[in-house]
Amino acid sequence: MQDFTETLKPGTSALFVIGSGGRAVRVANALRPFKGTIYQTTLPTEAVEALQDVIKKKE
Repeated sequence: MQDFTETLKPGTSALFVIGSGGRAVRVANALRPFKGTIYQTTLPTEAVEALQDVIKKKE
């Protein structure tokens, strides 16, 4: 995350996508034409579940 925050410039935006398996690859490939920087990583199951809980509470 530290590397990411250092590269994000004022006036720009970021998109975080949670995906798994082939879906993550398809999303990354679909975003490539926009010429942005794509960071990919894996998260522990517990972290994914915590993020999903936060999203559900916001809906």
